[in-house]
Amino acid sequence: MKELELRLAKAEDEADILRKRLAKLPSRQRPHYTPSLRFRILRFMKTHVLSLKETAAAFLVAPQTVARWFHEATRHPERATVGSLVKPTPPVRRFADVVRHLVQQMDAVGFGGKEKLARTLARANWRISDRAVGTIRREKPVAPPPVDPSSTLRCVQARYPNHVWMMDVTEIPSLFRIGSFKLVVVLDVFARMPLAGRVFLFEPTAHAAAELFGRAVARHGAPRHFVSDRGSQFTDGGFRDTLKQRRVGQRFGAVGRTGSIAVIERFWKSLKQKLALHSHRPLTLSDIEGRLRVGLLHYAYLAYLRPHQALGGAVPAEVYFGISPAHERALPPPRGRPGQWVGEAPFEIAFLDADRRHPFLVPRAA
Repeated sequence: MKELELRLAKAEDEADILRKRLAKLPSRQRPHYTPSLRFRILRFMKTHVLSLKETAAAFLVAPQTVARWFHEATRHPERATVGSLVKPTPPVRRFADVVRHLVQQMDAVGFGGKEKLARTLARANWRISDRAVGTIRREKPVAPPPVDPSSTLRCVQARYPNHVWMMDVTEIPSLFRIGSFKLVVVLDVFARMPLAGRVFLFEPTAHAAAELFGRAVARHGAPRHFVSDRGSQFTDGGFRDTLKQRRVGQRFGAVGRTGSIAVIERFWKSLKQKLALHSHRPLTLSDIEGRLRVGLLHYAYLAYLRPHQALGGAVPAEVYFGISPAHERALPPPRGRPGQWVGEAPFEIAFLDADRRHPFLVPRAA
């Protein structure tokens, strides 16, 4: 930073000395800017959001002169003659590599001839002549575009229970939308197992989030990595100190990237659908706490709607506690002809709650 400050001071001093020297000359005797330099001045004005007057003062020209350059650039951007006031440097007339790469890819996979390719691109909102398409098809293949470093950021993959935890806050509207509840859950990513949760009437603070995290650690042990969004609770210094004390590495979901915390987002969707929180909204804190207690129990320990796809048919508790999944011990059911009964099923459907929203199978009484 010190070196950058010294370089900045040096550049500003040089620019000030040269500007004062040129200012001593009458405006008509000063050397004219070349068309390429005029283009750079206009780009400088747009980049730093300067007015015509500010730009003219910075480069020792009249505001009317800058206005003429700007008018010429917007009126005839394609002109490249010697007498033109402004022209880009270097003049860009060639299609970008991204266009050439796409055309060559379309040609390789069999979109058709040059006319078909040009019409297909026109329908996609890129107007290019069939002659240009034919020229690009005959050229040497363009290398694929460079990979965006932000798209190849290393992400943590959960490999065993208590390896990666996620924590998030979701909002649950109350009945008549009088207010809303804030639900916070700590989730083990590998087993999709909810480890701790709490309902708040207001946005939880960093202290409350740290307390909930500590409760999960006391019951299950500390994870190796902790992933969340960039909510104020998780970026607070007190919460981060709590993670450091337990030697837990903190990571954040990428801003603007869909799916960076997809596991817990999918958990919220499943939980809200099962509890019908959009159509059957809770009224009191005890109401939402009771429903969530049953919903989390059903999600973690019992056969949820369908086998958990990410866990190969197991339930989160089986994976988290290392229990052999029950579906691996399944036997073929009895067979029979139509209308032939071979006895009753050895299990029946039961419900965890009075609203009959959480079904599961239990062995039938003998």
